[in-house]
Amino acid sequence: MKKNSIENIKKIADRIRREREKSNLTQSDVAQKLGCTYQCISNYERGVSRIETSVLRGLCEIYKTDLNYIIYGSVDDSNLPETDTNDKKVLLSYHEQAHIKKYRACDKRGKDIVDTVLDYE
Repeated sequence: MKKNSIENIKKIADRIRREREKSNLTQSDVAQKLGCTYQCISNYERGVSRIETSVLRGLCEIYKTDLNYIIYGSVDDSNLPETDTNDKKVLLSYHEQAHIKKYRACDKRGKDIVDTVLDYE
């Protein structure tokens, strides 16, 4: 394996570990969600095991992050979901989508509080 390829694998592994830690999840937590063992997650985070695309997508869903970030270290806006708002295309990151889902789950009082904070900003 080429040196550059090994470096890329290590970078991906490091980003996966950092996203798990940011999500306040243990390797066991993630393993349970993916239906594998914590050793498997450990191997991914150390760059020891090859990660299948389906597993990468599952990790992104769990961590609410973009696949491009995990692979390349940055988010390519061209891959983000689009919505139409007054004839303008609006790109929503996974993080923004998660906020919208939480907002929609709020009761009227919760939505009023969020609206007040956003109007203040």
